[in-house]
Amino acid sequence: MRDKSVVPSVLVITDNPAIRFWVKKHLDSSFFVLDATAKDETQIVILDFPLDLILLDDAFPHMSPLEICAQIRATVLNSATPIFLITGRLNKSFRNAAIQAGVTDFLSSQLDADELKERVEEAEQANQVRSKTSTLFVHTPKQNPTQAASLTSHSVLREQAAQLFANEQKKTQPASLLVLKIDQFLHLENSVKEELMPLFSQFLTHCTSQKDLTVPLKEGRFTVLLPDTQIEQATKIVQVLQTELKKHSFNTKNGQMHLSTSVALSQVNGNDKSFEELIELANEAFDQTSSSNATISLDKGTK
Repeated sequence: MRDKSVVPSVLVITDNPAIRFWVKKHLDSSFFVLDATAKDETQIVILDFPLDLILLDDAFPHMSPLEICAQIRATVLNSATPIFLITGRLNKSFRNAAIQAGVTDFLSSQLDADELKERVEEAEQANQVRSKTSTLFVHTPKQNPTQAASLTSHSVLREQAAQLFANEQKKTQPASLLVLKIDQFLHLENSVKEELMPLFSQFLTHCTSQKDLTVPLKEGRFTVLLPDTQIEQATKIVQVLQTELKKHSFNTKNGQMHLSTSVALSQVNGNDKSFEELIELANEAFDQTSSSNATISLDKGTK
């Protein structure tokens, strides 16, 4: 995961000195600005440097911008880095092809400073989500259930989560709460349930950052407190987690199992409900829905 103390980096791929000067003028105070003016320079940078943002000039010589996008997406370090294409081409077929090649969004070739600022803010939000979910794309190692945290510590963890939740409510920074339910849990044998609880908790802990707190509840339910996470980011995290969970298998004494999870989520800061009240709301919402892999907002009607 990227260290937040490191200055974010942007790569400008263009041989146009006016574009390079304009980008540095507007981003040099908050970004480490790299530039590439040729194909070889571009390949060196994208292979060796993890970037926060890439600005690609549609008029880059001797190589199609779509080819460059494909090369970037094929790298390990920058396969998910936001790419903004500077272009004056408006035709839908070109833009669709660019998106298919890996372009995230477009910047007008008229070089509008407000538009650049808006796109940079979008990239920063995307990178926050990416840093939180990056471990989801790494195979979770199978571990013995005895290696997971003891279930006897649940009450202590729950008290800790309630206290952290109350602290986050008082802050101005965003925070979110997830309540998760294993959809298949009630239909399993008791011995399998006991085996799955630490395994699933382990999976969630592996998928979240160190400052996030995962707490097993009961009957196949868990809660995850996500500090510094806006509700929009939490929603994207849930989507990625649900998708990756479908690919993951849990080794049990009865063989490999594939699970799905329904998730209820809520913003923390500014919420007038307590930690326990939100868990109760989530449980009621789960009981009222018959669908699996559901995503439920608990903020409707919340002041």
